[in-house]
Amino acid sequence: MDKNNLKTKFLSKKIIVLVVIITIFIFYISFNLPPKDFPLNQVLIVESGQSLQQITDSLYENHVIRSPFFFRTYVIILGGEKRVIAGDYLLDQKIGPADLAYRLVRGKFHLEPFKATIPEGWNIFQTGDYLKEEPDCVYQPLTAGF
Repeated sequence: MDKNNLKTKFLSKKIIVLVVIITIFIFYISFNLPPKDFPLNQVLIVESGQSLQQITDSLYENHVIRSPFFFRTYVIILGGEKRVIAGDYLLDQKIGPADLAYRLVRGKFHLEPFKATIPEGWNIFQTGDYLKEEPDCVYQPLTAGF
């Protein structure tokens, strides 16, 4: 009996450890994957002077991140909330909060500058239509901004 009891205790400990590992894995994956409705090919604008809380709230509201807690934690680990670099970031691929935090702290914009000649006298609508046709221009309607 003692041998069976020892085997049962050992087996139950293995099962408990396995369940804990699987639970942690599922929890980690569920919050570190990008949302299903991630705004692919949109431009994220981080304004100079914005706090990490404001940036995080905007990202969460616009379905860029699933968990504000994980995102803030990654930013703080990577350099602190004062180290986020302001600018325009192209969301050219679905990325999780760790990768996004890295991009914001390191200033990885993923935008390539290009030259365009705008004829004198064009209004903003004509200019917008012209730039929309440019292959190197990332087009974003005014109403779709963050």
